Amino acid sequence: MMKEYLWQNNDPVGWEHIRLDDDHPGWDVVDSVLMRVDANTVRRGGYTLVVDKSWHALEIRCLIENEPGVMGSVHILSEGDGVWYDENEQHLSALDGCLDISIQGSPITPTLPLQRLGLQDGQTAELVVVEISLVDLSLRPVRIQLRHDGSTLWYERDGVTSELMLDADGFVRDIAGRSQRMFPAET
Repeated sequence: MMKEYLWQNNDPVGWEHIRLDDDHPGWDVVDSVLMRVDANTVRRGGYTLVVDKSWHALEIRCLIENEPGVMGSVHILSEGDGVWYDENEQHLSALDGCLDISIQGSPITPTLPLQRLGLQDGQTAELVVVEISLVDLSLRPVRIQLRHDGSTLWYERDGVTSELMLDADGFVRDIAGRSQRMFPAET
């Protein structure tokens, strides 16, 4: 079944539209289109993230406009075990142990570990994720902490805590002060 979501971001100003396709037998696909305002210029891009049915990240391809008309890309793969390779099958040892992906400014990727771990109300988790910068497509491991409080997910990284309001399916509706889901309004 195909699900669609659209968010408007405030910081930086922009939009993200995703389609979540869970019709495949062993994996799901999150396909995204991004637009961001950067230095008074609109930057475009997107990514395709493949996860297994347990929400382990298997592959991500990002294509981001570095400057008008000039695209940069990154493509990494895993078997869902926290061992990552680039498109040339080179082992990316700095990312060892990272089971999840976080894309800076994306309202969907903070909920991927929540889906994978099945965190229930009151539970917490600390983990290291692969963070992808939308500025330069750099990859780095980042330690995050999650705390699930009913319809709220507290997400902390680099000492900054964000309040994420969740829908009934565990996907982000709003990130306080930063993003609002425009479609669907509520599930």
